[in-house]
Amino acid sequence: MAGVPLDYKLTVVFHNCSALRALHILVVPERECGLRNFFKNMAPLETLQITGPFDIDLNDLKNLLQCILPTLKNLRISGDVDFDMEVAPLTFPRLECLVIQYTRFTTPVLKAFLERHAESLLETNILLSNHAAWIACLSFVTRIMRGFPILDDTGDESHPEDVEWGDIMVHEFAYAVQDVQSSQNRMDRVVTELGLAFSDVTWVDVDSGETLPPETLSQILPFIDHFPHLQVLLLSSERGTGGFFSEFMIHIGRHLSHLRQLKRLALAWDVAQKHWARDYYRKLPRQIYCAEGLESDQDSDDDTPPPVDIPPYCWLRDGSLDDYRWRVWEAQNYRIAECIFRTFFNDCPSVDVVEWYPFQPWYADSQTCWIWRAVDSRQLPGKEPSRFVVGDLSWKGKAVRPKTFHVAVGREAAYNTRRGSPF
Repeated sequence: MAGVPLDYKLTVVFHNCSALRALHILVVPERECGLRNFFKNMAPLETLQITGPFDIDLNDLKNLLQCILPTLKNLRISGDVDFDMEVAPLTFPRLECLVIQYTRFTTPVLKAFLERHAESLLETNILLSNHAAWIACLSFVTRIMRGFPILDDTGDESHPEDVEWGDIMVHEFAYAVQDVQSSQNRMDRVVTELGLAFSDVTWVDVDSGETLPPETLSQILPFIDHFPHLQVLLLSSERGTGGFFSEFMIHIGRHLSHLRQLKRLALAWDVAQKHWARDYYRKLPRQIYCAEGLESDQDSDDDTPPPVDIPPYCWLRDGSLDDYRWRVWEAQNYRIAECIFRTFFNDCPSVDVVEWYPFQPWYADSQTCWIWRAVDSRQLPGKEPSRFVVGDLSWKGKAVRPKTFHVAVGREAAYNTRRGSPF
């Protein structure tokens, strides 16, 4: 139902739905939302999603949540909500999945809420609002996930081993945990899925204002060493860097090689300024993509390694040129990309799939995803088993719609897959 006011008549209808366990409410600015009265006679909900525009204050949220907190397992709130006042004071004894997007909160309150629900909470997805982005340093995030104490409000230097991550900021993070048996009489809770989106301040030198070199990645990857049970890893950065894409992937592969349970890696990393490889020299015409069509300059005679050179988006209503440019780009670069990802899969034999998003996720008109898979070949008698690598590039306008990158794990990731792109 859409555009329906939450009045007494609708309350009666839902009161008779005794089997109702999941509800999604989209708050519309033009409607008066009687949330408090609506939930008084509600069935024992297990899943609640409340979505409101960023300019709407979802007040009285605390009062309505009190009506369903004993049974609630999945809570998803997206909008201008004061988390500290409306949500954090409550305790949800069965809460398993928490998703908060664009809400306002402070670090100590969020920390206390997550600690209070640590026994039941299995999946956490946090997208910070612009007001809160400055507080989420990587050292704070790691101690939240690992259950370490935080001695100050920011978490910059609460743990000696985390000092190096105090100045690395994230604006999205997500993690899922599972209980595994570490010994005959002991169960440990470990992180199995992890997603991090690094803010642009990660990549800017404070003194010079210049983008930091690719080696900055070395600061982040040791962070992953704390999660040896990872099965899914999602990484995104707002800033692109120069250098060589082959070395970029080798660096990642070597750091992830010890993760024997890792199955899926997703990278939303702008590599348009990178070259493919040091030893890759391709003497092909440089292509210029414009609204009039595909043109070619004269052949290049130098031995400069060609850049990844993502073709720019072309504003054509029929999409014909947009489709053509991507087919040409894929044909020209498939071979070198295949070599790069084959090396990665050799370093990380447990990984089955890598999703590479060359554009930033919020560039809705440039949705592109190149999925690479390592596939086991049929084992022949007397032959060693082997794997071959295949890539599938999809872009906006192609018959198969490209996947959209989300920093989301567990049920939230499945929800985003079902609904498609948020744009």
